[in-house]
Amino acid sequence: MLTRNLRASDALLDAGHGGAGDLPPESDKLPVGFLTVAFIAITVVLVVVAVGARQLLWSTADKQIEEVSASVPNPELVELRQKEAAELGEYDVVDEAKGFYRIPINQAIEVYARGQGANGGQ
Repeated sequence: MLTRNLRASDALLDAGHGGAGDLPPESDKLPVGFLTVAFIAITVVLVVVAVGARQLLWSTADKQIEEVSASVPNPELVELRQKEAAELGEYDVVDEAKGFYRIPINQAIEVYARGQGANGGQ
């Protein structure tokens, strides 16, 4: 009985390896070339997905930071911008003893441009 069971199991095992049936024998070698190509392809896909996800994350984060920064004005920055605008657009005495005076920036540009034209650009 033991011999009979062994023969039956041997017949089942041999059926897949060309011992019996119409199928050709299977190779016990791994398809190394196919596995290498598949591994490289999966690696490339994962890298592309990771880079895309990172770019999406950073662009979304940058947009959120810009929205928050633009929506809430900083009082110190507002004060600084007003001070700068006043310095660039108004007359003022810088040092009366030395004869230094501040003029509006537009007028200063015109004076400078006329001076450059008169001096031949030197």
